[in-house]
Amino acid sequence: MDVADEIKGIIGKILKIDPEALKADSRLSELEADSLDLIEIVYSFEERFDITMELEARESSFAVKMKYGGRVQRVEFNTVGEIIDVVQQIVDQKVVG
Repeated sequence: MDVADEIKGIIGKILKIDPEALKADSRLSELEADSLDLIEIVYSFEERFDITMELEARESSFAVKMKYGGRVQRVEFNTVGEIIDVVQQIVDQKVVG
């Protein structure tokens, strides 16, 4: 299973949605993810991928602070695709680093 499928599986499990129904442009606000769901999602990513993400929850999205390319960046997520892209970058950086 690749990272994207695992991410969709985690999101689907927490939000009680079929992971196959999650598309890259699926918006968190449309999936009715609340702040507690977002905290659980990020915690699950951290456990599954052995990464650290500093969460800043918002009403319909969330942002994380991550170290990437030697800098700390704040990245906001609104869609499943954005989540997949950034988690993949963090996982890839961990493998290289």
